[in-house]
Amino acid sequence: MSYVIKDIEKKYWLGIDRVINNTTCDITTVVEPIYSYKAATKFDSIDECKAIMDQIKSEGNYDIPAYATENVEEMIEAENKAEEEKNEAIRKLAQEKLDKQVEEYKAQGLSDEEIRKQLNNGIFITPEELEKINKGV
Repeated sequence: MSYVIKDIEKKYWLGIDRVINNTTCDITTVVEPIYSYKAATKFDSIDECKAIMDQIKSEGNYDIPAYATENVEEMIEAENKAEEEKNEAIRKLAQEKLDKQVEEYKAQGLSDEEIRKQLNNGIFITPEELEKINKGV
């Protein structure tokens, strides 16, 4: 598994680099805000995250009380699940609109062949309907 460090107050992940000063041979830890966990510095264990957070704290250059570790695989799984739920909601909406349109065409007295021709134009999902799905309403 891999882990990243997140500033939970400011809601961004961290890119962490270690820099060596050529003249003094001092090692300095540089922390940068990264707005996607995919680009953040990854660690193999929570212990590694804790060790680097302790190092950052000991150097005194960054305020780290709001830092927390997150499991990358769990975030990917949650993203995939949310995407599947969104796609299922879109499929369900499209099927409902299709069924409703077929019923309307049947009420108009169109034959099955005429209905198929009409449906070849597709079913339109409005931006407002997609926005509702994206917001989870």
